[in-house]
Amino acid sequence: SPKATKGAFPKILVKDIKEFPLPPKYKSIELENLVDYIIFLKSQPLEDVTDKLMPIYFEQIIDGMVYELYLGELLREHGREIIKHLGELPEITEKMSAAQKMETIRDVFKRLNDREHPVRINLFYLDSIPEIRLIEGKDANN
Repeated sequence: SPKATKGAFPKILVKDIKEFPLPPKYKSIELENLVDYIIFLKSQPLEDVTDKLMPIYFEQIIDGMVYELYLGELLREHGREIIKHLGELPEITEKMSAAQKMETIRDVFKRLNDREHPVRINLFYLDSIPEIRLIEGKDANN
């Protein structure tokens, strides 16, 4: 992707995500579908507070998935796995209307964001793992 300027974050493109090296045993369909959800949501005029929260939450899930892909043993030791709890993440297709896409994405969000769902619980407690706190730049006082 294009070079970042000093003090700016690099621009990450969808092709960068698709070319990102993933462990060989990982099926990237979950990651691709989450990225598609985010891209669609960010292209929509989201008015509802919950709708505005969805792309942020899906980005947090992707962060958790990346931690699990590269630090899987660590997350397993702490009982904070994400991927195995995702369940079905339906694909949104070009043939679907915007309303159908939004309904599909809202259903996934509602399920994964339920306060009793393991994905939500494990995301919330990820930073209780010292190595994750270090990666995220959080000290013991945060």
